[in-house]
Amino acid sequence: MNHSPTPKKFSPKTEELKLWVEKLGSMTPEEIRKLMQEEGVKGEIACSLTCLLAEFLKKKIGERVYVFYKGIINHDSSSTVTEIEDLIPVPDNVRQFLLNFDAAHYPELIDQNAPWGGTTIPLPVALTNLCNNSEL
Repeated sequence: MNHSPTPKKFSPKTEELKLWVEKLGSMTPEEIRKLMQEEGVKGEIACSLTCLLAEFLKKKIGERVYVFYKGIINHDSSSTVTEIEDLIPVPDNVRQFLLNFDAAHYPELIDQNAPWGGTTIPLPVALTNLCNNSEL
C-alpha cells in the first residue's frame, strides 16, 4: 500500500492565472492602471474577492480569485484558501499597484455601484487570517 501524498493537480484555470500574474509582473503600476482602464474594469477597495485586480482576473480566466498583497488563489471548487502553498506570489510592482488602488490613487477605477460603495467589506475569518499571515 502506497501512502505517499498524491501531487495536487492544478486546474487549467490556475495555470492561466499564473500566466496573467506573470504578464502583470512585467508591467509598471502605471501600465497596469492603463490596462485596467482599457479593459473597463472597476473594483472595490481592499476587498480580496472584488478588488480591481480580482475583477480583472475573473474577466480573463472566467473564475473568481482571491487577491492578497502577497498571493493570489483561484476560487474554484478544487482548492481552498487555507492552503498557503497554493498561493501564486504577487510580484512587487503588482503589489504596489494594489497598494495604490487601495489608497484610492485611481478613483476612476473604484466601483461606486458596488454594494459597499467601493469601500472595504468585512472578510470571512479564514481569509482575514490568511491575508494577515506574516509568512505570506
